[in-house]
Amino acid sequence: MLNIMLSVVLGFIGALVVGATDFFGGLGAKHLGSLRVTWLSMPVGVIGFAGYFVATGGDWGQQATPDALVLGALSGLFLAVAMVFLFASLAIGPMSILSPLGALVAALVPVIWDFASGTQLSVIDYVALGIALVAVVLIAIIREENARRPGIRGILFAVISGALIGGYLIVLSLTPDTSGVVPFIASRSAGAVVLSVFVGFSALWFWARTRRPAQASGSDINSGDSGRLNWRLGIWFAVAAGLSQAFGDILILAALRSGELAIVSVVVAMYPAGTILLATLILKERLSLVQGLGLVLALGAVAMLALG
Repeated sequence: MLNIMLSVVLGFIGALVVGATDFFGGLGAKHLGSLRVTWLSMPVGVIGFAGYFVATGGDWGQQATPDALVLGALSGLFLAVAMVFLFASLAIGPMSILSPLGALVAALVPVIWDFASGTQLSVIDYVALGIALVAVVLIAIIREENARRPGIRGILFAVISGALIGGYLIVLSLTPDTSGVVPFIASRSAGAVVLSVFVGFSALWFWARTRRPAQASGSDINSGDSGRLNWRLGIWFAVAAGLSQAFGDILILAALRSGELAIVSVVVAMYPAGTILLATLILKERLSLVQGLGLVLALGAVAMLALG
């Protein structure tokens, strides 16, 4: 009972912190492009996890087992490719539909995996999971002007992204309990390599298309909202995104190792709540009635799961 309660609380706090990652990453994308910001945040994450590893007295010889390194690197591949498809789906739009769709799939994939593995939950847990899934959709809904129906490609990219994020959580849950943050060091290292390839191809494609990549207008993935690169601000936001994601993932990993994957994955899928709260407090964006209802349902679901 205590372990379940602890895992829910850690998972929810971790989700809020990861939501801060999206907030900082979104600001960085306005100046540098979201693909570059994500790419830069990966080595920052490696440094953050390595610092935590040293500060907590980690033992590389004992914790860096083949399982920890291989599964960690595999989770990094899932995460890196998921981000590429996520950016592609959001660029296609509309975000108000594709964002909650991706978050919902990300929550459902580990739930299905856990149930297929024979996990049994109480009735109140099932009810709470249902409420939490509804909350995930409501929280992630962003009202857009001139909203349009999503195309097949946008839906497909959102589903692929969500499935890969769900796979990322599944693989992390399989890492040895004694490996500490070693899987994350391997994860971010592998993710940095994969994203370096994507960034390289993106730069070549963008250069071939414009011949003046720093001046020409382009999509947010390539050059930010203004079409101009601002490395100074972009790097600062990338550092903030990398460090906040490292802290959030440490909490999420602790939650996965002390609770059920099905429960933790749904709680973690509430990460847009952290983004929304920061945007409301710092950028003074208005919280919609639907998102407010989602936050209330999320808190209620977390309480039910913790006490269930």
